[in-house]
Amino acid sequence: EIAQCLVGSEMCIRDRDEGDRLIVDRSLTPKNNDIVIMRVDSEFTVKRFNKQGEKIFLTPDSSNPVFKPLYPSEGQEWEVIGVVTYSIKKL
Repeated sequence: EIAQCLVGSEMCIRDRDEGDRLIVDRSLTPKNNDIVIMRVDSEFTVKRFNKQGEKIFLTPDSSNPVFKPLYPSEGQEWEVIGVVTYSIKKL
C-alpha cells in the first residue's frame, strides 16, 4: 500500500522542504537508517528508524539541535505507518 504525506516544519528532514510530498510504502518493514513515518501515541513524526538489538529509537535527519532523538517511554504506543521511498519537491 502506497500513501503520501506533506512535509511540515515539525518534520525536519535533510533536503526536504515544507510542502514537499513524501511517498510512503506501508508494506515495507523498516531497516536501520530508513526514513519512516511513525505514530507515537496520537502524534505523527518523520524521522530515521534505528534499531540496536531489540531497542528501537528514532533520530532526526537534521543538524538543527532543536530536534532530538525519540526513545520509547513506558506506556507509549509506537506504530510504523510506513517507509519513505520517494520525495517530490514542491516548485
